[in-house]
Amino acid sequence: MSRSRIFIDPGRCDYCGTCVAVCPADSITLEESTVFVDDKTCTRCLACVRICPLGVPREVSQ
Repeated sequence: MSRSRIFIDPGRCDYCGTCVAVCPADSITLEESTVFVDDKTCTRCLACVRICPLGVPREVSQ
């Protein structure tokens, strides 16, 4: 069974930090214009997908 993950498209992201602020698992970090998602702690709640004003984070199959 494949597990999904959250993908952040760096070409579309404006690094506003909205996804970081809304993540209940603190799995998303923003460092020097790069957004990282920790797949080990991410619960795939999709809060970041729903809140992003640009629709950047998306759930993808691994």
